[in-house]
Amino acid sequence: MAKLAIIGGGIIGLACAYYWRKQNQEVVLIDKGNPGEGPSRCNMGWVSPTLSGPLPGPGMIGTSMKWLFKKDSPLYVKPSAVPFLAPWLIQFMRYCNEQKYQLACDAGFHISKDTFQLFDELVDDGVEFEMHRKGLLVLGSNESDLQHKYEDLKQVERIGLPRPELVTGAELLKMEPHMKANLAGALFLPKERHVRPESMVNGLIDWLQVNGVEMKTNDAVTDIVHNHARVERVRCNTGWVEADMFLLAAGAWSSQLMKKLNYSLPITAGKGYSITYQSPNMEFNHPIYFAKDKTALTPFDGALRIGGTMELSGINDELMSDRVNGIKSSVAKFLSKEIHGSGEVILSGMRPMTPDSLPVLGGLPNFKNVFVAAGHGGNGLLMSLSTGRILSDLISGRDPGLDVTPFSPQRFK
Repeated sequence: MAKLAIIGGGIIGLACAYYWRKQNQEVVLIDKGNPGEGPSRCNMGWVSPTLSGPLPGPGMIGTSMKWLFKKDSPLYVKPSAVPFLAPWLIQFMRYCNEQKYQLACDAGFHISKDTFQLFDELVDDGVEFEMHRKGLLVLGSNESDLQHKYEDLKQVERIGLPRPELVTGAELLKMEPHMKANLAGALFLPKERHVRPESMVNGLIDWLQVNGVEMKTNDAVTDIVHNHARVERVRCNTGWVEADMFLLAAGAWSSQLMKKLNYSLPITAGKGYSITYQSPNMEFNHPIYFAKDKTALTPFDGALRIGGTMELSGINDELMSDRVNGIKSSVAKFLSKEIHGSGEVILSGMRPMTPDSLPVLGGLPNFKNVFVAAGHGGNGLLMSLSTGRILSDLISGRDPGLDVTPFSPQRFK
């Protein structure tokens, strides 16, 4: 029985632990806090391969330049963070072209193509969580904008999903009566799903505990001991952990861990915000993406969540009121009345961002027993089960069934 030590207990680390344990292998999960915190709990919960496209793309540089230093904009770069973010931003800009955008789209589609099947298998395996199969709506600012998005998103047919359905303003109002009556319409993605992310995290934790996975919580890794091409053990706050293999799945903190191995990866933190209303005064039938403002709305059982934005300000817990108010006002302009609820919870999470928006998956160069699964950006929940399955295969020496070259840790060298 091979022992795998997973550093990081977010949705990626939990999914990797799940697939490794399903092989009857030994797992120890190490987290600096409590498993499933941060972006794993407060994201929008979308299981949407159609919307798995990369952040950098044609025209992104011009668009983002209008947003960069506005505190309530969809993309904000904190001025004091520019010096240490500059190398990452320069790499990001190199991916803002049509060719690299299409390559990243293809890679994202292929890693997500079996997503629905994997979520169904998770349910069959006894993991309990809230999941809805209702599709998803994408709103455009006008008919021309909708047509442009349709042309971009219809390429999802290549992985067997239906192309988006164009919905008129009148049809949209029937689907979602709380929308304003003068909207141009939307694209309906009929096969997409959404889950309550907190419930999925809790379901995985419960399954892992029942199935004998050791969890070391509030136990940060402070040192990594390696001899030539192998890591032998890691030092935590509570002592040493030895294992046969090690997996770095610490999200936005992964690059800090890699420095202990004299390796560098361009993973930075992209902060997102969400506001969750308990017992909301409005009910919605589908998740809704407000594409122009990069904000979103997701209905859950007994709750409603709105969220979005990308804030590049380093790793921090600061909640900027301008960012929160920007999300609220962006969503409000599409609705017939203001959202209220019996309670309001505001959270932020540090998305692990790579310059090309693709995750880093695979063995760490120069090491025989160290692997990486990090950098999923806003697609962590969507790609979590695929990632867990792929890493389980790679660590075991099996063929994962797809080309992992686009996700290689060496692609930025």
